[in-house]
Amino acid sequence: MPETALKQRPANTTPNPFAAPVVAGGGADGEGDEKGTKRDAAAMEEEDPIEPDTVFLGRLPPNIEEKRIQAAFKHVGKIERVHLAREAGEGTACKGFGWVTFSTPEEAEAAVEMDGMLECGGRMITISISRPKARADGGPRKKKREIQIAQSSDPVGSAW
Repeated sequence: MPETALKQRPANTTPNPFAAPVVAGGGADGEGDEKGTKRDAAAMEEEDPIEPDTVFLGRLPPNIEEKRIQAAFKHVGKIERVHLAREAGEGTACKGFGWVTFSTPEEAEAAVEMDGMLECGGRMITISISRPKARADGGPRKKKREIQIAQSSDPVGSAW
């Protein structure tokens, strides 16, 4: 039997549900349609924009508390949220970094201007605009999942 005949799917089987669907509308240049499967670097950067109203704090001491961060930045502007990375459990040591979210990007920029001016526990605290970190394996960051629940009058029939 020829090799091409062996690679063909028999007529009495269903197609592979895990195979990637063919996208219609691709041009001769290899670009996808409006929904597009291919993207250029600029389009990918737009997916992970900087967070203009959030600043990243680095080199924090392990005994730092959220109240001290709020006191240090209260004159910069309205603080929406202070989040310190901690070990598992409440009241544990800080991992050395955290984030402060301000009400406006201008307030965050004013906080960044304080980079190198704040010291806590003998450490100069670094302050920068927060940027989402890429995954270690180079893949895209996890996006929040959205769950949709559909109701049917025939629960068994719709499952098959």
